[in-house]
Amino acid sequence: MSDNITIEETITPDIAAEIEHREWERGNEQRERWEAVEASHGPLLTAAEWKQHTIDMDQIIAEADAAWADFENAFKCDDDEDDHDSINDGHGTLADDAWHDAHEFPEW
Repeated sequence: MSDNITIEETITPDIAAEIEHREWERGNEQRERWEAVEASHGPLLTAAEWKQHTIDMDQIIAEADAAWADFENAFKCDDDEDDHDSINDGHGTLADDAWHDAHEFPEW
């Protein structure tokens, strides 16, 4: 048998009633704060409105990601299209890289 006594075993009915009352008061305070927020900013979204909002936002984010990927791809160098013999013609040297950058990228 354990010597440990739990709170539930020691709580009296008057203490339990006080705890319940305080929880109810905190709930009222939260509801009052939400009422004030909704009075200032309008009601919160319903579950259906929130679902549609998240669908719309996911689409906007996907479009932005695709546009960013297109932008990044526009400035990538494709080494497969390069006809240079990198061992003999200096391709890959700092001078060659500087020439390539000057002709590949626009002036910012």
